[in-house]
Amino acid sequence: MKYAVFGAGLMGSAAVFSLLKEESTEKVFVFDVSRRALNKLSNRLSDSRIICCGSELPFALQAHKDLLYECDAMLSTVPYSNNLYLANLAIETKTSMNDLGGNNTVVQEQFKLSKLAEDVGITVVPDTGLTPGLSSLLTALAIKNLDEVENVNIRVGGLPQEPKGVLNYALVFSVNGLINEYVEPVEVLRNGKKKVVEPLTELEEISFYLNGEKKSFEAFMTSGGTSTMPRTLEGKVQNLDCKTIRYKGHCKYFKALYDLGLLSKPKVRLEIEKHLEDILPKGEKDMILMRVTAEGYRNGKKAAVSYEMVDFYDEKSGFSAMQRTTAFTAAEITKMLAFGEIGEKGVIEQELYVPADLVLERLRRKYDIKIYVRIS
Repeated sequence: MKYAVFGAGLMGSAAVFSLLKEESTEKVFVFDVSRRALNKLSNRLSDSRIICCGSELPFALQAHKDLLYECDAMLSTVPYSNNLYLANLAIETKTSMNDLGGNNTVVQEQFKLSKLAEDVGITVVPDTGLTPGLSSLLTALAIKNLDEVENVNIRVGGLPQEPKGVLNYALVFSVNGLINEYVEPVEVLRNGKKKVVEPLTELEEISFYLNGEKKSFEAFMTSGGTSTMPRTLEGKVQNLDCKTIRYKGHCKYFKALYDLGLLSKPKVRLEIEKHLEDILPKGEKDMILMRVTAEGYRNGKKAAVSYEMVDFYDEKSGFSAMQRTTAFTAAEITKMLAFGEIGEKGVIEQELYVPADLVLERLRRKYDIKIYVRIS
């Protein structure tokens, strides 16, 4: 199999690592504007199957476009603003693709290409990272265990293992993606209908057991996490929401910036992002906390299904928990596309068509990512 990966950063390098784990992988073409990032990836993974292509989206990519005709599937790990262009490129080159997504507006535009993708016989799966992504698959599995669903609550966060600074935070993915979650409208289901609520609201306390000790955090509304589910689950689920987990005290600082309107001013937001990029710790050992809970009825009785994951920075491989749970999930779906394990064509919703049980089994078996289910 031959693959194309767009982006040689943290998520791209982890995705390439995952693709190279398979003996069936012949080549992985890696596209990035940064030669430094490409060299870093190539040196770290040290595999002759990696072919680095310096290419700035979208224009310089034309010089390498012929390579995509060779590929069985492609994965975008670049910022979401590039994903509509890449979806069009996938259609042009008849190459199935998935991406890390994270922005509802971009995903909506991708779905407008569904007929074109179907006509050329390819599959495009947006939003296949951690949240949305793995959380969407867990939601699908939880719902399958119930006859009638009242509530679905998704709670997830990427955090430093030790709180850092005033914000109690360290960079575990892009600043742009972080701020996007804090400013965009939040799509939910309330009483069976789609609704939009403000980000950084509905603060709650949530607890996890970490190394045998119960620790409390905060969770609040953020955008993008529900992805296509408010549409696909409307009328089937009464209430659905997704909140981001942070150390206590984090939300109030960004809520103040949001309420002052500073995050909605492009120039000011850009300066804030640059400042955060400079001051927030990087390379800290991280952890991912996730809990997806569905409540409803089973065999006429009240029931609840909960999937929970706690994953830590991997000392052996050097990959962060965010890389493991985001990029490895995406790469496993890329492999499924290449091997024809996802039969539906067009631009598709992962919660409907991606074999969630297979993804979970492969994450456990290949990477020791453990996700526990509880049915009560």
